[in-house]
Amino acid sequence: MLALHANGAKSAVMDANRVVAALHVASRMSTALSLHHYRPVIRETHVWAAPVPSQVSDHGPPSLISNLGHDLDKDHSAAFDGSPQLSRFVEDGHGKFVFIGDAANLSFLQIIRRLVRDSVGPCAFTENALQNLMIEAKPLSASDWIAEIMGNRPTRPDVERAHYLLSWHLRSTSCVLNLFEENEIRQSLTSWYETVPDDPEQKVSVAVFFLILAIGAQTRPENRDTEAEQYFNYGRFPTVSNIMDDISISAIQSNILITMYLLGASRRNAAFMYLGSAVRAAYALGIHQHDINKHFKRSDYLMRERLWKVLRVLDLFMSTSLGRPPSTHETRDTSCDDNYSASNDLCAIFEDILTNIYSQRKMMTSDLERISEHHRQWANKFATGLFTDSINPSKFLDTDDGQETPNISLCHLKEAYYWTIMLLARPSLTQSTAKYMSKNTNGETLREECYKRPRSGPSPFLY
Repeated sequence: MLALHANGAKSAVMDANRVVAALHVASRMSTALSLHHYRPVIRETHVWAAPVPSQVSDHGPPSLISNLGHDLDKDHSAAFDGSPQLSRFVEDGHGKFVFIGDAANLSFLQIIRRLVRDSVGPCAFTENALQNLMIEAKPLSASDWIAEIMGNRPTRPDVERAHYLLSWHLRSTSCVLNLFEENEIRQSLTSWYETVPDDPEQKVSVAVFFLILAIGAQTRPENRDTEAEQYFNYGRFPTVSNIMDDISISAIQSNILITMYLLGASRRNAAFMYLGSAVRAAYALGIHQHDINKHFKRSDYLMRERLWKVLRVLDLFMSTSLGRPPSTHETRDTSCDDNYSASNDLCAIFEDILTNIYSQRKMMTSDLERISEHHRQWANKFATGLFTDSINPSKFLDTDDGQETPNISLCHLKEAYYWTIMLLARPSLTQSTAKYMSKNTNGETLREECYKRPRSGPSPFLY
């Protein structure tokens, strides 16, 4: 839902209704066309210069054409003149400015706001004071978390509680982050409880298991964020103080777990940095190369391949949601029938869209046709890759207490597929909407039309 944080939210919704409705309908049409094996027919190369918030004038609505860059010559110069685009920086809530690219949802929201302002003028929806902020949560613990952990070290929960937290960890990371095989990690957790808690030889296990407990405490129904933060900081301490001194599988696993926790805590920029450490360590160990991994024994091969898949999923998710370039690059043939992975193949689609459309800031006929064909192939064969991804094909699963629960793994996979379709359609969608609005309406006319038939409540298009 697009949250409206001003007192005039109701009137803003009425002002914005027609614009958002147009975007909504066009988006549904784009998705439907893709799902029905639509092959785009494009007669020319389209260069896309994403609209930027700083171009909005305070003295009146400027032309949609000039702002959204629909003149191809102007687009080309605007997108590739080499000038710094400071408008793509947003404040992170702590006084610092961070980069948010065109693929980010925040950027798309800014485009919608600009369309509304250019059409109907300033309103509560477009003038929201928080619209240029990237809101992130602050850590629950004090800033000097290392000193706090040294003075207040958490103890291990009892075995039964630890397995309960492990169950929530596995449930919350299902499909998206299958870092461990369930049976193996449960046996390892039981073995860890048979060791001395302060054994210096168990630093790696301490880091991994306390981070697992932290994610379990963070995602369970009860509100135990303080407990989760204590587990997290205690698991993070050996990672940054010892494990990171040497490149190892354990270092990658620990940094991945830290990234997972920080994402769940709405601390995306911190998660982005820890993920970068995990990716560089994986490259140093050659995990990105399938030809290298297959020379290891079976158990190590599966672990290395699983690590790479988790890194790819995390990297493409964060790169897309923040609009930043991917840190990983796939060298495998993800569409190969041998051990076909639906999630790996979907990550390749994400990478193609981010690298060849959003990073280049242009749309080529060949790119659209290639990606659309990849979409069709994935939709036809994704069911054959569920086993490799350890995903049950059923829509509902039976829980330990005999109840049915939605198959979150399958939901994640399908939602990610539709996300790629929306990403591919978004540039053309916004340009077409802006052209239509500039051709058929002006600011005063649209404002009058918006108020002719006021709605009794918020527009359904905003949900």
